[in-house]
Amino acid sequence: MGDRQGPGEADRDQGRPTGTMGDRQGPGEADRDQGRPTGTMGGRQGPWETDRDQGRPTGTMGGRQGSWEADRDQGRPTGTMGDRQGPWETDRDQGGRQGPGEADRDHGRPTGIMGGRQGPGEADRDHGRPTGTMGDRQGPGEADRDHGRPTGTRGGRQGPWETDRDHGRPTGTRGGRQGPGEADRDHGRPTGTMGGRQGPGEADRDHGRPTGTMGGRQGPGEADRDHGRPTGTMGDRQGPGEADRDQGRPTGTMGGRQGSWEADRDQGRPTGTMGDRQGPWETDRDQGRPTGTMGDRQGPGEADRDHGRPTGTRGGRQGPWEADRDHGRPTGTRGGRQGPWETDRDQGWPTGTMGGRQGPG
Repeated sequence: MGDRQGPGEADRDQGRPTGTMGDRQGPGEADRDQGRPTGTMGGRQGPWETDRDQGRPTGTMGGRQGSWEADRDQGRPTGTMGDRQGPWETDRDQGGRQGPGEADRDHGRPTGIMGGRQGPGEADRDHGRPTGTMGDRQGPGEADRDHGRPTGTRGGRQGPWETDRDHGRPTGTRGGRQGPGEADRDHGRPTGTMGGRQGPGEADRDHGRPTGTMGGRQGPGEADRDHGRPTGTMGDRQGPGEADRDQGRPTGTMGGRQGSWEADRDQGRPTGTMGDRQGPWETDRDQGRPTGTMGDRQGPGEADRDHGRPTGTRGGRQGPWEADRDHGRPTGTRGGRQGPWETDRDQGWPTGTMGGRQGPG
């Protein structure tokens, strides 16, 4: 306001300070990724918000770090009790020290430690260090979400219930066979077997072996979430409704074309095509190929979530509403300027400009 920075918005990733009141930083918003401190009360850092990715400490009480919030990605320790790391929150990516209850979601430092061992209950979500240890063995109940070390072991075997989410070691074994009920979420070994065939109801989430079979064909309803073998087939064609989440083989085909609704979430092959063009609605979430094209241009509404190619273009310009979530190319342009409403989530170029100034909201 008056050449100052408005009090309400947040540079979500790289975190330029967003709220300023009397030239101070506002108390309510969070620099989500790189996390410059957002809330300041009497020149201190507020106790409520979280630096989501690079995680500068956000809550300070008497000069200490608050005990409730989590540095979501790079994970500087967020909860400190007597200068120790609090037991409740999770460092989402790089994971400061180990708390006893939570899971390092991406790069998976072990989170639960009991007597110097790894706790028995949690899962390293991405790179999957084993989380449950009982008698120095791997616990029977959890799943290494991404790179999938086997999680359940009984008598040296793999437990029958859980799933290796990414690289998909088989999780259910009955009589040395694969159990009928679970899904290898990432690299997708078939999980349901009926009479030696693949069951009709489950989905290989990442590398996506086909899960539903009807009359020897692929069922019409499920989605290979990551590497995405086609899941829905109607008349031996690919169904129009599902999304290959990571590696993104095209999922919806209409008349031999690619459907217009779904998004290749990670590697982002284009999913929506209208007249052999790319559809205007969906986003390539990770590698961010442009998804919406109107007249061979990029559509005006969506955001390349991770690597952030610009998504909205009007007359060859960038649209005014969406945000490049990770690497943060500026998304809103009006008359060659940056739009006033959205935030570059990761690298955090200022998004709201009014007359060349930074917007107030």
